[in-house]
Amino acid sequence: MDKFATRFSWNEPNSLSTSLPSNTPKSTKNEKLQATFDKKQAKYQLQIVSNRVNQLNKIKSLADKEIQNLQREIQKEEANINFKTKSLEQRRKSLSDQIENLEHKKYQIRQSREENKKNIKDLTDCILKKKQYLVQEKREQTTKWKNDHTSGKDKEWKTRIDKCKEIKSGYVKSLRDRCLNQREYKEKVKERYYKSINEEKREESEAMDHISELEVTEASIIQELSRTVEIKKSLKDNLKRLRNLSIN
Repeated sequence: MDKFATRFSWNEPNSLSTSLPSNTPKSTKNEKLQATFDKKQAKYQLQIVSNRVNQLNKIKSLADKEIQNLQREIQKEEANINFKTKSLEQRRKSLSDQIENLEHKKYQIRQSREENKKNIKDLTDCILKKKQYLVQEKREQTTKWKNDHTSGKDKEWKTRIDKCKEIKSGYVKSLRDRCLNQREYKEKVKERYYKSINEEKREESEAMDHISELEVTEASIIQELSRTVEIKKSLKDNLKRLRNLSIN
């Protein structure tokens, strides 16, 4: 502005003399020069302000575009976070269902084990009662034979004795075979039972190991969800800040 003003200094009376008639009064010439100077100075100031406004508009336009880009990025990131959060929630639900299924399987294994114990106990009681019944039956027959012998029925008694011996021999053999079969059956039942117990223990151990792995995975997912929530909150805060900046 100082340079511009110097170009129209009043110390240069001939600077605009070519634009005025020589017979123009001095006061009129000075007024004309002043008006021309004021006009040019006003236009110069107008140009400065206009340039400054244009520059500010460009800066504002760039800022608006940057804000829009940031908003789009935030929206995109929020969509990704929402998708990831939904996916993680589904994974956690799936893991929870698997853990629930494993717990149910453990319950079934315990129930099966208790049922097997009861079956073996019932079988043992049944065998014991059968033995007691056979012993009691033998005692009753022996008592009856003794009573018949005491009454004087020697012939009949001898016949019965022979028959008793035959029956006893067959009974002893039958009882021995039956006891042997029962013993073998009991051993087989025990073998199946302990084999079943070992298998159930193995399945239970595998189930517990799987549960431990799933619990570790679940804890990892929960931690990742927590980080996701923090990121989402941070992005929302940034979006709010950017919106306030845009309004201002």
